[in-house]
Amino acid sequence: MKRAQTAMEFLMTYGWAILIILAVIAILFSLDVFNPKVPNNCVSVSPVTCYDIKLADDGFMQITLSSSDTDTATLTSITLTNPSTAPGSCIPSPNTIPVDAKYTLNCDLSTDVLTSGTRFEGNANIGYRLSGGTIDHGIVVKFSGTIED
Repeated sequence: MKRAQTAMEFLMTYGWAILIILAVIAILFSLDVFNPKVPNNCVSVSPVTCYDIKLADDGFMQITLSSSDTDTATLTSITLTNPSTAPGSCIPSPNTIPVDAKYTLNCDLSTDVLTSGTRFEGNANIGYRLSGGTIDHGIVVKFSGTIED
């Protein structure tokens, strides 16, 4: 009789401990501790500066740029290479980035609906011509983040 009681107490103690551990793990999963949100960021070099980027779950991307340390820059070409989704195109309108003023570029990635909360990354190859110049230049803007609603 004593053995059965000892075995039962042993099983009950470990049972409660396992139940508490499972409850803690469930709470951590519900708080998204194991899937943290990655902040959106973009990196470029002068004279075109990237400030912010947003990729929505409907496939539209917005990139905020400005021209610094120079006159205005006229966009001549934009190509997106985005390994997380499909390549897309951007329609610059107007196509001039003013000096020290922010300009938002709207891009359509031509994809089906994306999943909100998943991570994305890629590059934007931007061709530009400085004001008064005749030579085309190019930079690569690297971006990454989390797809938003």
